[in-house]
Amino acid sequence: MNSKLPTKLNSIRDQIIEHVRNNGPLPSNLSDLIDWYEGDGWDELVPTWDPEEHIALNLNYVSSLSFSDSELIDNQENDEPVTNKSRIEYARKLVSETFENYDGYDCPSVQAVEISNANGDSAVLGWLIEIHGQGGPVAIYQGAFTDKKQFYLHLHRCDFLLDSEEHNLLDESILRLWAAPPKID
Repeated sequence: MNSKLPTKLNSIRDQIIEHVRNNGPLPSNLSDLIDWYEGDGWDELVPTWDPEEHIALNLNYVSSLSFSDSELIDNQENDEPVTNKSRIEYARKLVSETFENYDGYDCPSVQAVEISNANGDSAVLGWLIEIHGQGGPVAIYQGAFTDKKQFYLHLHRCDFLLDSEEHNLLDESILRLWAAPPKID
């Protein structure tokens, strides 16, 4: 989606594009643009329907709550010993269920807004939108990027898993996030 900004924000937009394209400085008044999107420009930030919209799961958060042997044992249907195979199966089930039952907090929506200048140069501004119950939606600005691919790569580096990438979650990644079993002296 290419965004329509008020004219007074064009210079900020142009500086952001210069920043992502040529490593120029970020504008000191960047917050004015962010505040506009999170206020008067909300409909530009969160369109009514976007066929490319994603949700993201914070793997660090989910794993800190649930990727442990004690959680696995509490939730397994039998008394089989805990193995890496059972850890991976349990984690994949949790990830899948979290995506299926997302409430907007565990899996915020991913919003990418394209901004373009008069020369046709562009950048993407990225947000995660969490739903905080009665508090409503909360926009969390992630940064400015050359394109959506770079924004999604940023989310991946921050241990977010996009819904479209669930099938790419590696067993090694699950085990890396798994809480180490307590050591017995």
